[in-house]
Amino acid sequence: MLLAAVSLLILLFIVVFLIMRFVAAKFFNENCNVHKVPMLVPAAPRLATVNTTGDKSVALSIVIPMYNEVERLPLMMTDTLKYLEAELKSNPQFRAEVIFVDDCSSDASRELAAKMVATFSSRISGRVVGVSPNRGKGYAVRQGVFASNGMTILMADADGAAPMAELTKLRMALAEGEGGIAVGSRCDLEAESVAERSPLRTLLMRAFHLLVNFTFLFTGYQGGIRDTQCGFKLFTRKAALQVFSNARIERWAFDVELLIAARHFGVKVTEVPINWHEVGGSKLSWKGMIRTGMELALICFAIRFRFWPLEAVV
Repeated sequence: MLLAAVSLLILLFIVVFLIMRFVAAKFFNENCNVHKVPMLVPAAPRLATVNTTGDKSVALSIVIPMYNEVERLPLMMTDTLKYLEAELKSNPQFRAEVIFVDDCSSDASRELAAKMVATFSSRISGRVVGVSPNRGKGYAVRQGVFASNGMTILMADADGAAPMAELTKLRMALAEGEGGIAVGSRCDLEAESVAERSPLRTLLMRAFHLLVNFTFLFTGYQGGIRDTQCGFKLFTRKAALQVFSNARIERWAFDVELLIAARHFGVKVTEVPINWHEVGGSKLSWKGMIRTGMELALICFAIRFRFWPLEAVV
């Protein structure tokens, strides 16, 4: 009886996986020119060509994924450079780098980022990493992490919804928690937290949270993280390489997969309330929610039944 039940579950997973691959390829791929890339990529990335030790002189790497961000990027970078320049004044030994990852934008995002890099001071390095064809935010962030050198790595959205000054809270959380991952949270965990969302975004996020909670429960994750999707997360280098090297989801649900991997490897995850404000131009949509639901379903089956083994690499 047990063998029959296990066989049925395996068969069900295979059928669901094939259906999801078909639907993803047919309806939900995003294109760059004439290229198509499957949304669900089963192979785990490897660190063979990645600098795992980094550069100890670089305290912070900021990874900024971009997809058509010409309108929103300038304000975000003004805020970022203001923060970094203040750090440089208070600590002459401070060094940072900013890595823009252009996910095959159809506008001039890459050119704009390159112009910004040219204006950085000598103690702030910067570069633009290109991705082609379009692979999704998760893939773009992963490429930026693998290209980084910093001892800590910040994933920050290009819209600047989280003021860069909030990074101080994340850095303090990492220091107090002896490393790991500090997750920026828009939940109202304390009076200073501010989160303003449009009605549509609120509805979509609540539906998404229900799916995330089920995914955590099904995979055995008991982390208690209320806001998994805030695009403002700080990693120690070791934690970042460990979780991103086991990440397969390339689009919206990649944050959930990272947290599950962190739990598996015993990486400490701290949720930190931050100030946050709604910024126009969000790419969240009903189509994106459906695709994300498919990704979460894949995570449930693939990790729960060990089709995607999680392997220690650092």
